Amino acid sequence: MKLAWYTPYSQRSAIGLFSKEVVTALLELGHDVTIVRSESADSAAWKTSRDAICEIISAASINPNVDDYLSRFDCVLYNVGNHYQNHSYCLSHQEKVPGITLLHDYILHNLLIEWLTQSRSHSYLDALMTESGREAVTCYKDASDDLENKWFMSRAADHPVLRFAMQSTLGVVTHAEFYSAVCRSQLQCPVKSIPLAYCCTYEKQIALPQPPDSRFVLLTIGDVNANKRCEAVITALSESGDLSSRWQYRIVGNVSKAQEEKLLKLARNGKYPVDVILLGKVDDTTLQHEIKNSHAIACLRFPIIEGASASVIVSLASARPTLVSDGGSFAEIPEKLVYRVRQHTENADIQRQLTNIAMDYRSAVTRSLNARNWATQRHSGMQYAKSLIPFIAEVINSSPILKLVDSAATHLANWHCSPDIPTVYQVEAETTCLFGNVEV
Repeated sequence: MKLAWYTPYSQRSAIGLFSKEVVTALLELGHDVTIVRSESADSAAWKTSRDAICEIISAASINPNVDDYLSRFDCVLYNVGNHYQNHSYCLSHQEKVPGITLLHDYILHNLLIEWLTQSRSHSYLDALMTESGREAVTCYKDASDDLENKWFMSRAADHPVLRFAMQSTLGVVTHAEFYSAVCRSQLQCPVKSIPLAYCCTYEKQIALPQPPDSRFVLLTIGDVNANKRCEAVITALSESGDLSSRWQYRIVGNVSKAQEEKLLKLARNGKYPVDVILLGKVDDTTLQHEIKNSHAIACLRFPIIEGASASVIVSLASARPTLVSDGGSFAEIPEKLVYRVRQHTENADIQRQLTNIAMDYRSAVTRSLNARNWATQRHSGMQYAKSLIPFIAEVINSSPILKLVDSAATHLANWHCSPDIPTVYQVEAETTCLFGNVEV
């Protein structure tokens, strides 16, 4: 098949690395792929690019005649995440040329706000009302009145917004089952869950962890924000003299000055001081070094707003004992491979699991070796590509039927027909008779 693959493709984009892995596999399977960089024309991401494994063009360059250019492809695939500058052309071009959306985040509120700012006149509250109803608007107002960030850090996950970004999409790929049902309900199109593919090359080459001569090292990877639960880890360590003396906590990822000061103050002022080191953004060589020298990795999230976690795949593939949350994509990891932390008993669970790891590190390494084998098989680019191709064929075959059904539904809506009148049932019956079981 001839495929157009929209994606951010900078050196620092995790979705770019995912795309490199999957596109490489698609090429090996004999498909013809063109990467279309979806970043905004003024995005700083344009300063770097990953390897040119196939033809790479910018979405901005085809914007004037996007319909004509994309007509040469069998299917267009749009990688969509919660960051407007990285995915802006995925929104505008899919309105003109519908394709399949590879949905990387569970909620898209930040994307919606920027999209409204850049290209639409109505307000975020109006859009929220259209997407999720009055209950969501009330919830937003209550959360905002109580605490400025409460909506985005806890309540927004209860009201995901999807239709504005994908109202024209022909199908959706999710990276975990937990948000597939929401996509089916809101978007009324074929949905398939495929585990996220992520590069596990250098992680498999990292030596197995050894018991430390002095202190254990706990690592967190990724941009530092409230939902990464770094504060919760520091608090748990600071309340235990044994754990605070046994563990050093290292955090790798972009961090604001205010957030850094907040975390270091928390580490200093607890019941027991905690040795916390924030390294900020690092290159791949430094990241590999940090993983190599770690004894466990904390991959905790609340709320869980991402479809899947690249950092947990890296952790598992590196054979490091891994602390994970108990929801979202983390819930799909077999219990015996990780150290589970429940949100409602977060503090006690962090303390208990770090104690378990330190007290019997040999068993922890055995568990992490099993996790490596599981992760490298499940999350490979080839596995993703082999699952994706049949879904593309399914969507291509079903899209004319869905367009017909959508057209009938639009006419019925324009005639102000209620869902329970006989005409609606007749349309559904005739469609089913012609094409099989299709929901109207």
